[in-house]
Amino acid sequence: MRSFIFILFITFSAHADYIGIENNFRHIGMIQTDDQGSTNFLEYSPGLIVARSIPAPFIKNLWFYPGLSIFFPERSEDELYRKWAAEINLHFLKPISQQLDFSFGATYLMNLLIGSGGTSTQNNGNTTSTYFVPKESRFIGGFAPELGIRYEFWKKKYLYLGLIPHQVLSDEARSYTLSLQLMTWI
Repeated sequence: MRSFIFILFITFSAHADYIGIENNFRHIGMIQTDDQGSTNFLEYSPGLIVARSIPAPFIKNLWFYPGLSIFFPERSEDELYRKWAAEINLHFLKPISQQLDFSFGATYLMNLLIGSGGTSTQNNGNTTSTYFVPKESRFIGGFAPELGIRYEFWKKKYLYLGLIPHQVLSDEARSYTLSLQLMTWI
């Protein structure tokens, strides 16, 4: 029992902390952006991330890599609702080379939508329709898998590129989010 506690203590005392900026390109190609039917590609959705890497106990050359990302709030064009987004990352890092790590795990995606009430007129094919906007808040959250690559491009400076698939089993609703992070040790 003492040796187990000692191993856990050594494991959690050997860690590295990171801070950085992140941009998520959400649901690429699935969100209509104008009247002509164009869809989103690389939208600007910045945030801040903090993370820690901890050696995985009993597994050589594998690191537990939890993190928290908080994105800047967004407003709808008609300003009838605001959206706050955040992520909790539960990832593992597996070194591939001196500068490259493979990342895999789950991400808990969270969105808080805050409606101001009123009505919104939206295009609906060749006509427009009026929709009610509730004056209430809604929390939406769920887990999604994430795969990524982390590259150390300068001493203790990292670039991360991750892919988050959503609703993988649905042909119609399937979409992908691309996560881009620039991080440094603290």
